[in-house]
Amino acid sequence: DNDENDYDEWCGCGDCVRMASPSEQLCCRDIPVDVAHRRSGCVTRSPVFKAMCCTPEVLRAAYWELRDNGVDVEGDVEVDEERHKAYRFIAQRLFVRWIYITLETADVLLPACVVCQIRREFPCADD
Repeated sequence: DNDENDYDEWCGCGDCVRMASPSEQLCCRDIPVDVAHRRSGCVTRSPVFKAMCCTPEVLRAAYWELRDNGVDVEGDVEVDEERHKAYRFIAQRLFVRWIYITLETADVLLPACVVCQIRREFPCADD
């Protein structure tokens, strides 16, 4: 299967999921992750990723910090129907901050494994 061969060529961590467009097919092995976080195979298995990007209490605190600093956050943690949308937005932002240090690269493409893990942690009705 040609699609399967393409997948094998771009996913190095084993946890990526095919994305809608080829331009979104990026693996965590292709970004500047600290070597210590690669030992787990995929960056999404790193304790740092789990603590920072998948812990609701961390994301809730970050939500209020961002709001206090004038950042327009998608979703609202106080509204049940919007909470996961807000958590996704914040988790992605924290991932970019962790890996790239700066948010000046706001249009940076997130690895497919990261996007999918965040979606699994915080499902939304519009998925």
